[in-house]
Amino acid sequence: MTQLLHRKAQIKEAFNQFMSTRMDQVSEDAISPSPEYQALTTECTELFATIYDQLPPDIQILFTQYEEVVTLIQGLAESTMYEQGIKDGLQLSQILYNY
Repeated sequence: MTQLLHRKAQIKEAFNQFMSTRMDQVSEDAISPSPEYQALTTECTELFATIYDQLPPDIQILFTQYEEVVTLIQGLAESTMYEQGIKDGLQLSQILYNY
């Protein structure tokens, strides 16, 4: 039983590594080159800097922490959606195979 749990953990880790690598690839190949993405990223960076520069130092730290948490939330949402997409794709494949 312990061996089965260890194997399951290894598979989960390998899947997470695959998913992370693939998401990085998609970002680099499909998202980052997009002119719309580049424009929005530039605008976001400029807005952040404008707001940040107008804040007192103690609030700058708080604002940076907020931005870090928002980024973590976004990453979690992206990972969850990617994983669900894989599950949906496998389920659709099974449906089509049995059809």
